[in-house]
Amino acid sequence: MSQSLPTLKRTCLAGADLSAKKYYIVKLDSAGAVVLAAAATDAIVGVLQNKPQSGEAAVYAFGGTTKVILGGTVAVGAWVTSDGNGKGVATTTDGDVTIGRYIGTAAGASGDIAEVQMSIQHLYIA
Repeated sequence: MSQSLPTLKRTCLAGADLSAKKYYIVKLDSAGAVVLAAAATDAIVGVLQNKPQSGEAAVYAFGGTTKVILGGTVAVGAWVTSDGNGKGVATTTDGDVTIGRYIGTAAGASGDIAEVQMSIQHLYIA
């Protein structure tokens, strides 16, 4: 069972219809509006917590733990980033932007709602 304890949240306008994208990974567009992340190298800001239509208030979490819709298999403890559709996927690629680590009790699969302990950062592999 996944839970969500977002301790840090921010509200901006939605730059697109995100009404079916709750728990997807987001970034800000050039106007500062919330849109879906579309790559692991995007400047990810957090995970959408509501279901706004374009121009409505979009709330995203960037601290604490949050639920994330997965786009592939993710092992427990794996770093999570965005796929091309704003869904969470595992990464070990140097330079990817991660939202944090998957803290479930078993591997997550595509379509699962997973719990991630948030720590937005560039992944650095030494």
